[in-house]
Amino acid sequence: MKDDDRIPFDLKEYQNQSSFSFSFVMNLNEREKAFFPNLLSLGDLTFYVDGLNANGMMSLVLSCEGDISLSDAHDHTKIDYSVDDDVEVIIAPNDEESNDILPDEDGIYDLRGSCLALLFDAIPQNYSLVPLETVVTDDYVLMSEDEYNRRKASKNAFSALDEEDFD
Repeated sequence: MKDDDRIPFDLKEYQNQSSFSFSFVMNLNEREKAFFPNLLSLGDLTFYVDGLNANGMMSLVLSCEGDISLSDAHDHTKIDYSVDDDVEVIIAPNDEESNDILPDEDGIYDLRGSCLALLFDAIPQNYSLVPLETVVTDDYVLMSEDEYNRRKASKNAFSALDEEDFD
């Protein structure tokens, strides 16, 4: 990764603050885009960092919020999709085993890997708004997750019971 792709976090800037917050926008390079095949654009997605500094250990809550554009996995139409997810990252300069990320050679922590992991969790790899029809062959049955859950619930011995009849 090139240095200009880094999302730098300099611990020295925040070590005397008990809490802090900042935000930024991130763009994906071509190599990173390959991990999100249905992603059309990051739209107005913004990353937020809320930090808490205590006892030589720093807790960063990285979150991303906004609307992105996806390609429907079935008919490839554009879908506006809302993202709201977060992850906690621990930085402990005096305890290397407790670190979630390590500093680069220049002592700066790069938040890019943590942001990519957050995106990978927040953006669905397969997403569609197209209702699927069940396909039955001699070898397999293909159905939507909703259909699978309906069939599974109908086979459950307790599915016919009404919740209001029980405390």
